[in-house]
Amino acid sequence: MSENSKSKVGFLTAFQVAAVWFGAHVGGGFATGNQTMNFFVKYGWHSIWLPAVIIIIIGLTYRESLVLAKNYGTYDYKSWSKKMYGPYDKFFSVIFEIGYLLIVLLGTGGSIAGSASLMETYGVNYLVGVLITGGIFYILTIYGSELIRKASTIITVLILIFLTIIVIVGIVNNSGNLSHLVSTKYSPSSFGTVLYSGLRYAGYQAFVVAIVLSASDTLKSDKAINKSILLGIILNGVMITLSCIMLLAWMPGAQKETIPILYICKRLNGGFLLFSYSVVLFLAFVSTGIGCVFGAVARFENVFKKPENIKKRRGLISLVCMVLSMAISLFGLTKIVVIGYGYVGIIGIFAVVIPCIVVGKIKNNKFKKEKESILLEEQNDISNGDKNSPSVEGKGDMLKEKDSMLKGEQDNISQKDIDITSEEDKDDVLKEKDSESIEDQDDISKKDNDSVSEENKDDVLKEEDSVSEGENDISKKDEENAPVEGQDDASKGNKKSVPVEGQDDMPKEDKESASTQEDGNTSKEE
Repeated sequence: MSENSKSKVGFLTAFQVAAVWFGAHVGGGFATGNQTMNFFVKYGWHSIWLPAVIIIIIGLTYRESLVLAKNYGTYDYKSWSKKMYGPYDKFFSVIFEIGYLLIVLLGTGGSIAGSASLMETYGVNYLVGVLITGGIFYILTIYGSELIRKASTIITVLILIFLTIIVIVGIVNNSGNLSHLVSTKYSPSSFGTVLYSGLRYAGYQAFVVAIVLSASDTLKSDKAINKSILLGIILNGVMITLSCIMLLAWMPGAQKETIPILYICKRLNGGFLLFSYSVVLFLAFVSTGIGCVFGAVARFENVFKKPENIKKRRGLISLVCMVLSMAISLFGLTKIVVIGYGYVGIIGIFAVVIPCIVVGKIKNNKFKKEKESILLEEQNDISNGDKNSPSVEGKGDMLKEKDSMLKGEQDNISQKDIDITSEEDKDDVLKEKDSESIEDQDDISKKDNDSVSEENKDDVLKEEDSVSEGENDISKKDEENAPVEGQDDASKGNKKSVPVEGQDDMPKEDKESASTQEDGNTSKEE
């Protein structure tokens, strides 16, 4: 969603809540001009600027109330009053509820009285007008509630349109009197009385916060609430200021009238404007009166358990409210506004306006600081977590590296052990092979030696046999021949020249041993 679309949604949401405030304020009582006349205009030229100041005070009261409701999620006036007035909510919550119920009954009674007065201008008896209006209200409350809820916005827009037309026409047609009253600073009462009257207006309008609360759950931030309250201040402030200026222009004649704006319409000689205003004013009375009855029904429908049928229970509550409101309407619209709204306004100054602006502001600031501290702690925790996470990761990497190094060392050690054992096994195998080969060689050498020795023995024996044969031959010759000088030499030479069988096959050592033996034998013979 783009920023422009978001801003449009935010503006529409803020405007809707501001429109609820405007509709609750600019109802039947305001549309008659009776309220503004008795709280502002009759006190003279201060009515030009004082209404705007009072609307700002009401706006501040609503602002702190809506912020408190947003902070704690208390959008019904019962739970809201507990949060606003705690720890003294047991006393102030009761006061607030009494004041709100009085506003409901006075608002409904004022609407019936205004309708009866309007009918009276057309020749209908006031009491008959009260009965007719009361009956219409009751029927619409039971069967036409959805219709009135849907039509309330349209009725508010129509009031705004026709009041704007009447205000402009009324100021233009009597601007001379207005200039005279302002230039002479006309004021029949002291400034203190004027200010006190304006504060009473703020006091009883402050109870209307219960209606605004129920529509403010769409405002999710302080900024949205501020925007909505600012729009409400502009709408209500401009409308009430223009209405007061127009009524001041028709002073003092309009002061005595029950419906001052109707008086001005008649003086303007506008048939269409008079008729249109009369129709719209009656619709405004219906919308305001039924809205007040809805408030009472919503408050008490769960308090009483009988009758068990919810429709019958709502019908019974509506009937009781209508009877009480019709009884109040018999006092007349002016007395309802001056006396009824006046005293409820005094209660509202001390039970709603001051507590909301002062105590509500303190509680909202405390909530904001606590929320900021919590957010700061969370941010610090997150930042600390971000700071610690690299070190933890570093430690984890170091531990992983150490683990890998240890594993590598263990693998190397195990490999070395395996190599060592394999080397040892190899050495053992080689030693075994060497020992086996040595044993085999020894066996072979022994066999060779044995064979050689046997052959040598055979050869020696053969030689000895041959030698003995030679000796026998020599002895025979010696015996045959006479001994001659040099016989020894001849015998030696003969002995040396005698061939020995197998002498070439014998090894040198055997040959040497054989020759040694021959020399020995020869020496023996000699």
